[in-house]
Amino acid sequence: MLLLAGCGAQGTLGKKALSQEAKGIQSLAAEGGLLAGDAARGRSTSTFTRVHARFLGDAARTSAGTLEPGGTSKARRLADLAGRVANDLERLSRSGSDHDLQRLLQHDLALAADAAKRLDESL
Repeated sequence: MLLLAGCGAQGTLGKKALSQEAKGIQSLAAEGGLLAGDAARGRSTSTFTRVHARFLGDAARTSAGTLEPGGTSKARRLADLAGRVANDLERLSRSGSDHDLQRLLQHDLALAADAAKRLDESL
């Protein structure tokens, strides 16, 4: 899902790679938001929510790790955002039947998806 092609010297990610990462983070956050919303409305089992949120969170954590040495301020901002998404997804995976928390995470993940889209558009 998240393929990186580093461009430039000394570990700096190029515009195309940053854009791919931003789109990936946006996708992970949006999917996580949908999952949180479904869980909050009782449309998803706690087992499915736990497993799928953990899978999405692992992908977001991988993206953050790729972006951290990216060298630019936008790469660092994307890394921070990916880390936030990963943390929200981890909380979702442990939310059980806490519908209030799931609604909060749905909102936070939607905001993160919007932030990733704005960062991508600014590249």
